[in-house]
Amino acid sequence: MSDRKKDWRDFLKEVEPLGKGAGKIPPASQKKMAGNPVNYANFVIKRDENKTVLAYQPGFDPKSLKALRSSSFRPEARLDLHGMTQTEAEAALLRFYGQQKAQGRRQLLVIHGKGLHSEDGVGVLAEMVFRFFCHGPAAPDVLALSSAHPALGGSGALTIRLRKFHEPSVRS
Repeated sequence: MSDRKKDWRDFLKEVEPLGKGAGKIPPASQKKMAGNPVNYANFVIKRDENKTVLAYQPGFDPKSLKALRSSSFRPEARLDLHGMTQTEAEAALLRFYGQQKAQGRRQLLVIHGKGLHSEDGVGVLAEMVFRFFCHGPAAPDVLALSSAHPALGGSGALTIRLRKFHEPSVRS
C-alpha cells in the first residue's frame, strides 16, 4: 500500500459520521416580494441549437414576450461587457443592475458577446449573464429575458424585462 493511501485511511479513521439527514440540502426558500410574489425557481426556459435563449415567468403576457424578442424593443439602459474578464463582468453587471433598479428602469439590454475571441472559442459571459438574471440576485425581479433581435446583438446579447418597482415608503 502506498504512503498516500495509508495516510488517507489513517485520516478517515478520525472522521465522525454526521447525524441522520445532515447531508441533505434543504430546498431553496421561495422569496416573496411585498405585494408582488415572484417564483423565480419556475422560469420557463427554452434554448436552441443556435445558442438563443428565452426565459419567462409562467403567465407572462405573450405579446410582451414577442416585443422582447423584436427589433422594436427599446432598452432603457444597456451594458456592454465586451473585453471584460468574468470577474470584471460580474462586478459591472451587479453595479448596472443595482443602478437600473434604483432608477426604475425595466427594459435592459446586456451585450455579452458570442465568445468568438475567448480561449477555446467558448464564451463564458453569456452563461454568467443568464444565470445572474434567472438564478442570481436579479432573479426575483425578472419577468422575462431573451436573446436579442439580430439588430440588437442576436445571441450575443440579452434583452431583459424587469417587474415594476415601487417606491419604498418614507417614514417621518
